[in-house]
Amino acid sequence: MNNPYYKVGIKHLSNSHVNMFRADPARWYLGYVCKVFGGGNHNTARGSAVEVGYDYIWQNEFGTLDEGVGKAVEYYNRQTALSLNDKREKEREHIKPFIEQMVEATKPYGTPTSTQNKLTLRMEGVNCDIIGYDDYTFAPHGDDPRPICLDLKTTHRVPSEMTESHKRQMSLYQAMRPDHRILICYVSTKKHVIYELDPEEAVKINQEFKIAAQAIERLLGLFEDPKELGQLFAPDYSSFYWDDATVRAEAKRIWGY
Repeated sequence: MNNPYYKVGIKHLSNSHVNMFRADPARWYLGYVCKVFGGGNHNTARGSAVEVGYDYIWQNEFGTLDEGVGKAVEYYNRQTALSLNDKREKEREHIKPFIEQMVEATKPYGTPTSTQNKLTLRMEGVNCDIIGYDDYTFAPHGDDPRPICLDLKTTHRVPSEMTESHKRQMSLYQAMRPDHRILICYVSTKKHVIYELDPEEAVKINQEFKIAAQAIERLLGLFEDPKELGQLFAPDYSSFYWDDATVRAEAKRIWGY
């Protein structure tokens, strides 16, 4: 079968892939068609560093908080080595309180049973696998016999409910792990909160994902050479998607501004 995804080397879809397409098609084109993704940012490096620190603590029976923080800071320093500015320093200082909150948030669930499992879903009507990676799984808690799939989000503002973009991610996890409770843990430097996804709501949200994925497939099929799609877009650089200097430079080369 002539699959439009294969034209640009797309072997699978993900929540972040489809979210970018829905939010900023021009940035999606630059990333997934032209393969210009740019580097990471301090927020992403901080979130990953918190996981590194937390992982050290629960994976080492006698591992201390300070040792975990040390591992996290080492990781963060490596990831942000080329970004020497005040933002880098500030986020480094926040790593320890983030880890402290993560440790407190997960105490009721005990020790994780696994981490970073690759999850795969084949959705009817979508000619491409959908993948994701969970953050942590835990054994059943309380009266609910289902094991737990928990995703970590570090933020300086803990939301009063699960955000819409995160609901889309968690809904895919629910389809990938139908026998699990799907939880999301928001941690800031001062507090934490855990929300649980409604499985019935997940079904409706995944239908939205399906429609967006099918739109991507139709768009890729418009031209024999998908790079011609660039003429359909005129990017607005106000979104955070365009913060990376390399991305902006390549966009200027393609679109002329």
